[in-house]
Amino acid sequence: MKLCPDFLHSGPDVPWINPECTGIANLPPRAHLHSFENEAKALDGDPEHSAYYQPLNGSWKFRLFPKPSVLETEVISQALNDSSWESIEVPGNWTMQGHDRPHYTNVQMPFPDQPPNIPEDNPTGVYR
Repeated sequence: MKLCPDFLHSGPDVPWINPECTGIANLPPRAHLHSFENEAKALDGDPEHSAYYQPLNGSWKFRLFPKPSVLETEVISQALNDSSWESIEVPGNWTMQGHDRPHYTNVQMPFPDQPPNIPEDNPTGVYR
């Protein structure tokens, strides 16, 4: 990542036309909002001590469906037996973990551009 410290000049090399410049004076992304089940835990201030805290990083059960219309309503049920589902690492990209194919392109959209319509075949991942 190029930090672009010379952003106050003008001319053909201004940073906002340089594709290598991804930000100027950016702060790292963060969120400091947390919920606690009572005042004592809020005053403690440690989100990991809250019953409402769940980190999303880690290994999740994952299943890829070819399109949203074939999702079984059971996939949102807590009682679903997902033991046959594969595991996937989060954060991560399912196409880089053996599911579906990469869709990156810098030349042409990988599907017809006909807003507001989207392709019927639209890979849909479910994490549990």
